[in-house]
Amino acid sequence: MTALLVPLFVSSTRPDPLSFPFTDRGSGPEQFFVQYGKSVLSPALAQLDAGGSVIPVDADKKPLILTWKLFQTKAPTPAQVNAWFERWPGANYAVVCGRVSGIVVLDFDTIDAYNAAIWRGMPRTYTVRTARGYHLYFKYDSALHTGKRFEGQADLKSDGGYVVGPGSVHQSGAIYTVIDDSPAASAPAWLFEGTDRMPVPNKELFHDGIFPKPTIGLGLQVVRNPGAYWRKAVAGEVQNVLDSPPDGHNIAHNVAAYKLGRVAAALGISDAELEAALCDLRAAALQAGQGAIETIKTSASGARAGLQKPRDLKVATDA
Repeated sequence: MTALLVPLFVSSTRPDPLSFPFTDRGSGPEQFFVQYGKSVLSPALAQLDAGGSVIPVDADKKPLILTWKLFQTKAPTPAQVNAWFERWPGANYAVVCGRVSGIVVLDFDTIDAYNAAIWRGMPRTYTVRTARGYHLYFKYDSALHTGKRFEGQADLKSDGGYVVGPGSVHQSGAIYTVIDDSPAASAPAWLFEGTDRMPVPNKELFHDGIFPKPTIGLGLQVVRNPGAYWRKAVAGEVQNVLDSPPDGHNIAHNVAAYKLGRVAAALGISDAELEAALCDLRAAALQAGQGAIETIKTSASGARAGLQKPRDLKVATDA
């Protein structure tokens, strides 16, 4: 069965782990209907036409039909889908995962789990932004089974599972939006190996700005020369971007901007000085191979997030 490749409601915004969750919020289903029509019938039929099996679900993601498990082995007909939405015009729909649709889906609900997956290596694949996280679609493989991953902070949906489909509307008003309509990729090797544990701080996968530092035993750091401290921080982050691997330029740039935003907020660095530093990061990212437009969005989102979480720094009174 061909994996789902339906580019519905595609956003130009790439997944940004440091500003997670990123959602489009309206005023609920009514706002959605104003923008996209009477119901989510059209996207449901599009997923069906692409080879997927779909079912109607309510606002709590519960199936509206008692016989929904029948559609784990065969897809409904267009006539059945039309009948469902005629009966429940305000319903959402779900894509049934597994062999019947040719997909498995990783459902992330926390920033830590999403970033842990990114750092382990994640191919570009069909991705849907949800109300709280992301759905990453992969080609079906019978070796991957439905269950909890990343210590309960993510779910893998395969045979027997389903995910709310793009175009549906969350109770909060967030629209399930396709943000990457790339073909569904093969799942990464580590997903088969069972190595999807959350990293321990200060171990191999620990990275400031991605996973929170332990706070026990960490005291306030006093900075006597904030100018020198800032220049050293900028130089270090520029080098980190230059040294990033080919598939890691975006996240290295985002992390660097996030860290500089934290330092700037703590030391009272001016907007002009911060912008100059972000320009240096963008230049480094361009040199490393990141696209020009992407560099602007990446540094802005990272710095914005960092400014909201100042480092535990204090300028010495005699500085």
